[in-house]
Amino acid sequence: MTPEEVIHALRPYGQHIARSTLTQYARAGVIGSPTVRSLGRGRGRVSEYPPQTPAEVVAARTLVGTTLYPSTLTWRGKTVSFKLNQRRITLEVLAAVRRLAYTTTAGKVVDALERWDEGDKEPLRELVGSEGAADPFWLLQVLGEWLARRAWVLHKLPEPPARRFGELLFSADPDTRLVSLYDP
Repeated sequence: MTPEEVIHALRPYGQHIARSTLTQYARAGVIGSPTVRSLGRGRGRVSEYPPQTPAEVVAARTLVGTTLYPSTLTWRGKTVSFKLNQRRITLEVLAAVRRLAYTTTAGKVVDALERWDEGDKEPLRELVGSEGAADPFWLLQVLGEWLARRAWVLHKLPEPPARRFGELLFSADPDTRLVSLYDP
């Protein structure tokens, strides 16, 4: 998608951004980097963004600057409530969430959560990296929100999916990449 196509695709979601914002988001890792190709000698270059770019822009723009509210996670038949800190979501956090979504499988997260439950906190902290080490559950909650909002746009749903990240995570094939959890 060209920058103009991305900008046009964002309009139905009430998002109006400049080309420079797309460039900033790509440099920060909030969206995928475009491939740049030459149009031929003396004719310039064109940037082409991945097809999921509008979905990731909407997810980022609807989350950046917000905080998440207290939440619950149902795991092994138990409902665990946790008070999320009131940390604001930044572009750096969203870049970490995107990186986690594309590089991590459901099985790795479930394994890290099981080990946390057994008292070994290091695998989960290692998995979420420096952005989530202080509160890994907060970063996982941001990830779940980012994935739902991304799916809303990517799959042209009437609203973000109501199905909870935890339900999808624990019922998914262990080899499923997190970025694919909401795929039909």
